[in-house]
Amino acid sequence: MASIYKLSISGIRSFSDESQETIQFGKPLTLIVGTNGSGKTTIIECLRYATTGELPPGSKNGASFINDPNLHSSNETKAQVKLAFQNVKKVNMILSKSLMATKNIRTKTISFKSKENQLMTIRGVEKETISSKVADMESEIPKLLGVSKAILNYVIFCHQDDSLWPISDSSTLKKKFDEIFDSVKFIKILENIKQITKELNVEIKLINNNVVHLKNDRHRAHKKMSSIEDINNQINKFNKDVEDISTRITETDKELNKLYQSNQDFERVINVEQ
Repeated sequence: MASIYKLSISGIRSFSDESQETIQFGKPLTLIVGTNGSGKTTIIECLRYATTGELPPGSKNGASFINDPNLHSSNETKAQVKLAFQNVKKVNMILSKSLMATKNIRTKTISFKSKENQLMTIRGVEKETISSKVADMESEIPKLLGVSKAILNYVIFCHQDDSLWPISDSSTLKKKFDEIFDSVKFIKILENIKQITKELNVEIKLINNNVVHLKNDRHRAHKKMSSIEDINNQINKFNKDVEDISTRITETDKELNKLYQSNQDFERVINVEQ
């Protein structure tokens, strides 16, 4: 089972960007207590942002998520959220996400951008960087924690502004539950199974038709083979008849030769007497 044991925050909301505030989470439970505006919600927002990449509700383009640059002479705020956790394989890991908010002096607008992201594994004294790509980490962190992104968003680190979703309208409620229980993925799997079953049924039908045709062909082949056998028997009989006739012809020729020779002898005798 995965666990989160440390969170460091710098430059987020009311947390100063000049120092890092670190929270050590206890086991099996950590209670966060404080007055209004002391940063309790910010801690949940940072946990949610670190694990899912989702910004708090109402944070337009992320600018309001970072400490207001108007409070700094440099017109910019550098922020960082760092999370230490054990993944489902009990490997210690550190996730670091750096952000920056910059104030445009001319337009007085504040722009937000993500500067650097890093995911490292810690084995003893050795540290190894796994990834620095945002897209890879947003999909990888839920897997490492063994919890889906939807559960992290809507259940574990649900923002107080979104906490009433269980009593929302039916369509929104269905959408949330579909995400939490991966119903869409399950439905897609069922659709794929139905499609595969349909294709297999078509193939089975074609195979059955082929089997019927092959049976008919085999029956015709057997009939042909039987007919060929009959013809071969007739040929053998005719060949035997031909041999018998040839034998009779040979004997008849011999008889004819004898008669011819006898006739020749008779004619010579007659000629001699005359």
